[in-house]
Amino acid sequence: MERQITSKCPWFSIFLWLIRKAGLSSAYILLKFVAVYYLFFSKRANEGLIHFFSKIKLPQPASLSNRFKAFDLFGAISDDKLATYMGAGKKLSFDFDNEQKLHELACRKGALLLGAHLGNWEIADNSFTE
Repeated sequence: MERQITSKCPWFSIFLWLIRKAGLSSAYILLKFVAVYYLFFSKRANEGLIHFFSKIKLPQPASLSNRFKAFDLFGAISDDKLATYMGAGKKLSFDFDNEQKLHELACRKGALLLGAHLGNWEIADNSFTE
């Protein structure tokens, strides 16, 4: 079941359209250009990445390569989550530790699940509805 998602933001709408009409790989291609944009024109995002990379003691925290990879990876994760939520990410697969146990708990009275990141719940929601 594909969920209907709309947006008033033109850039976001382009990604939605690409995922629906041309597939996730086309969104990844456009994403490379978005990552380059952020790399050269978003001072705040770059300063944040350099600060983070310095804190985790990454060699060459200010390198263009490291920052481009970070922007690209963040965008790819966002595209994957969006495609999964839309139901267009059927080619994506996820491995959950003890997934069978989660399904057993879901069939009973329920359980309290704690996670480290909100995005995990978006993917889990899609998994449990299948």
